[in-house]
Amino acid sequence: MNKRVTLTLVVSLLVMAVFSPDLRPVKADTPSLLSPYWGPTITQWADLIASHAGQRGLDPDLVSAIIFEESHGLPSQISIVGAVGLMQIMPQEAGFWWRPKMAELLEPSMNLYWGTRTFSKIVQQAAGSLNRALAAYNGGWEQESLRAPKAFAGKVLDHYARAIAARAGYDARSIKAWTILLDIRSSAGLLRVDVIKSDGTIQADAEFDLSQLPNSTPRATAYSIIDSANVAWLIEAWVIVEPIEGHTLEPGRGTY
Repeated sequence: MNKRVTLTLVVSLLVMAVFSPDLRPVKADTPSLLSPYWGPTITQWADLIASHAGQRGLDPDLVSAIIFEESHGLPSQISIVGAVGLMQIMPQEAGFWWRPKMAELLEPSMNLYWGTRTFSKIVQQAAGSLNRALAAYNGGWEQESLRAPKAFAGKVLDHYARAIAARAGYDARSIKAWTILLDIRSSAGLLRVDVIKSDGTIQADAEFDLSQLPNSTPRATAYSIIDSANVAWLIEAWVIVEPIEGHTLEPGRGTY
């Protein structure tokens, strides 16, 4: 992204902060609710996902990826440890006294409210690191570095990368490999650029000039919000894709 454009976005967020201390998401620049990557198991919840994701400054496709890996879009899903619903929220009965009871979390809108609220806060705690935030969302900060939460994060990012590419017109099923470039900013300016590859390689704080990317590179606003402390957060994601040998990256649809 042009540095002047990125600076303008951050300044705009800070100007908004002067008028209210509440959470204020910045509308994503994508015209439809969800990427064409998603099938009916996810798109049946498109309106609710877009609404709750928007309130928390999250890209609806990122929330959709979390939902797919947590519950496959099944609102009645209850895990062996007691996590409930679309975004697998631990309920009041499991010791989370500040959260609703299990029966309430089985309701999709209530579940999405708590799931997006929780993940938005975790992204801030992770200083914008999406891979760390996803692992912590799945297993808690104490298990962030364990294999299962890290695998969960990798699967979510795989769906998210393909969803971004599909929104740009690529056939997600023809993608052999991908690289996500995350431009992570706060009120203080650029925090870092994280480079995450489909093989699990993660290079935090990479030296990468995003302005050199072609204008056609698939991109999305993963996170854009001003928090309750008037700190602006902006995470832009670019996806570089590699097609399967013998395939062309033509318009198409995923199967999720």
